[in-house]
Amino acid sequence: MADHTEITGGKAGSRFRVGAFWQALIVVVAAYLLFETAFPPVMPRALMIQFMVITVIAALLYFSFDDARWREFKAPILSVLREDRTGPIRWTLLIVIPTIVAYAVYESVRPTFDAPVELRQVHPAPPSTLRIFDQRFDLGTLENPVRNEILEGIETDPDAGMALYEDTVKQGADGKGHLAQAFSPLPANFQDVGTIAQLQEAFLFWRIATGGPGLPKEGAPWNSAMPVWHEMLDEEAIWKVIIFLYDYVGQVPRMWNPETSKAVTRLKEQVQAQRAKSDGAAIYQHRCAVCHGEEGLGDGPAADYLYPRPRDFSLGLFKYKTSPGTLPPRDEDLFNTIKKGLDATGMPGWSGVLTDAQIRSLIPVIKGSDITLTWAPEEAPEEAFDDEGRYTKTDFIKTVEVEPTDGRIAFSADSVARGKERFLKACKECHGDQGRGNITSGKRLEDDWGFRIWPRDLTKPWTWRVSNVAGDDDAARDATVANIYARLSIGIPGTPMPAHRATEEGNEDPLSLEDRWHVSNFVYSLRENATPPPQAGAVVKGVRIDGALPVSGDDPRWSDAHPVTLRLAPNVIKDERLFTPLVDEMTVSALYNAEAIAFLLEANDRTDSRPGEETTEQIQDDSLELTADAFAIQFPKANAFATAPVVEKPLYRHGDPAHPTTIWYWNAGSVEPPVAPRVTVFDATGPDNKLVPRPSDDVQANGAWRHGRWRVVFIRPRAAGDSGDVQFDEGRFIPVSLANWDGSNGESGARHRLSGWYWLLLPPEVGLANVYVPPVGAGLLVFVGGVILVGSQRRRKPART
Repeated sequence: MADHTEITGGKAGSRFRVGAFWQALIVVVAAYLLFETAFPPVMPRALMIQFMVITVIAALLYFSFDDARWREFKAPILSVLREDRTGPIRWTLLIVIPTIVAYAVYESVRPTFDAPVELRQVHPAPPSTLRIFDQRFDLGTLENPVRNEILEGIETDPDAGMALYEDTVKQGADGKGHLAQAFSPLPANFQDVGTIAQLQEAFLFWRIATGGPGLPKEGAPWNSAMPVWHEMLDEEAIWKVIIFLYDYVGQVPRMWNPETSKAVTRLKEQVQAQRAKSDGAAIYQHRCAVCHGEEGLGDGPAADYLYPRPRDFSLGLFKYKTSPGTLPPRDEDLFNTIKKGLDATGMPGWSGVLTDAQIRSLIPVIKGSDITLTWAPEEAPEEAFDDEGRYTKTDFIKTVEVEPTDGRIAFSADSVARGKERFLKACKECHGDQGRGNITSGKRLEDDWGFRIWPRDLTKPWTWRVSNVAGDDDAARDATVANIYARLSIGIPGTPMPAHRATEEGNEDPLSLEDRWHVSNFVYSLRENATPPPQAGAVVKGVRIDGALPVSGDDPRWSDAHPVTLRLAPNVIKDERLFTPLVDEMTVSALYNAEAIAFLLEANDRTDSRPGEETTEQIQDDSLELTADAFAIQFPKANAFATAPVVEKPLYRHGDPAHPTTIWYWNAGSVEPPVAPRVTVFDATGPDNKLVPRPSDDVQANGAWRHGRWRVVFIRPRAAGDSGDVQFDEGRFIPVSLANWDGSNGESGARHRLSGWYWLLLPPEVGLANVYVPPVGAGLLVFVGGVILVGSQRRRKPART
């Protein structure tokens, strides 16, 4: 009984005390939780096991050091093993512990298709010196000369780097720019206090100047797409960008000189205090003018680098609104656009930067009261304008009317079928018969400002600006269908997308109320058989088949594959750079047999871009040269990558001399002059070196464009022979990267889109015996051992007196 009372704290009425065994258990559990949650993103399993073994041994050593404490520690264990009254607990443990052991063994022997864990140092130590711009910089003592000029009153514009930043980076300071999702790892979030606020400006100078290729080995894996900016910006420009970054996010860099740090902090506080009191016009100039222009004409420094272009407010045309017909947008429409942003565009959501009150202060600015804008309702009186013709009575154009959504028709197979019939009659010429935005009319579309514009690809809802509501439940579907109905009824002002409800009383609707609901239901249904949305950290898993591999993208055997969609980013790394891509993702599938492997690359593309192709030539932008569409898939050389003990991939884009790559390239050719499609194999050793073509007898490829979608098949033997190329072995993770050229967008050479490095895996065949025999055997062994232990302890049970 003495052992038992120690567990419960002693006799009734005594002070409660946790026994030694329970203390040890609490320590072990707390250590596990600490290791599991306190070291993001993930601790490798092998390291977790090592730490837990050390923790358990340490606990045992501590409690066994003192005899009395050791007896207290063993008391509950011996009680469970020996006493009759603990029989249920004993048998529970005899079942639970072997089961846990069996599960642990199963987890260790079962084949896993998860990508290798890539641990990387976020802020690797910089070198002591840096040689660029024909001079050597001592990074230990380097200071920002532009900041010193600002403190001395020589440089008076702390925003001097804003235009440079927008003109080169095109990404939001929060790491969530419209291209960010195509990169892995994601761009740094400068608004996070754990980034630039913890760094010296010399560190930023080094990272910006040398980019991804400048990372030390400790910064691996080399997935960084950071350009080498000293090749494109001079020294002063880089320092100005650094000034802008700190000023924009309201942070102060770490500085050795405390007096300088205090002076910079005071200046920051003055600027922040001034901005906190800012009215809408000041906020507009600080946050919005870089894209929309100082006077709201959509002509800011970044405008030429964005598709679609930033809104020109001067005509009072806003694409996404809930007010019917030609009525101006409701204030709530503008508020939601500013707060939430527009998906798949350069318009970010400002909810993380601006308060609701600050966002609302921008609305009268946009409507024309604080910057020189000229739009106003036709019925506006003369007193609503100032001497310079600016419309000043913004309250006059407020409207609370909302496009009606009555007469709703529920989503059903019958409604979808009827909607498809009306869609093919009313929408096909612009959106294509399968909704991919491939124009069939031969008409080139422009917006009201004369800029080229493309119909929406309705099969990719994650690219819709405002209509798609996230979620797979009925509520999300119904909300999305209602938004589609509103777009159909109102149209998209300023674009060729017309209103399908009569805008003037007495006129007949271009599309009846019932038909608009049917078409809305059909448009929603297009996602069901469309390309899967891009997936972060995806693994391309090959599927083994019997017999010959398919050589056509239309072969039904591709339905057995596991397609994976990867995001593409335009080449913003090296000249000639691309900023306005139209194709933003590609789907890849892999099938293989004992001898060869086949890859199917698929991409929605609105045009069959081949010089001489009739429809494509009719709608081609006169300012762009029509080139042939092309696709490529890239692998490292056989010995140019590793997955253990540390993941090592080639450098983003074309590797580097130490990590060379092989590129399979397919070009669609030309209709006039007649040029047949061709496949070429290139060897690459980095973006600074020219690609080297070589004979491609072992790589075959062909492709076809139908209904707004390319399907291109590459086939190669799994064995590489003596070429030095990668060998496609089962059970091996192999880096893979994709690229695409859209000829209608004038893309060729370096002007193209590409993915980061992902993983390809050909899953090995695993026998059931290899997976299930070890865990079952381990569980039975532990169970038998437990029974023997219980039996021996029961025989040693002290006799009762």
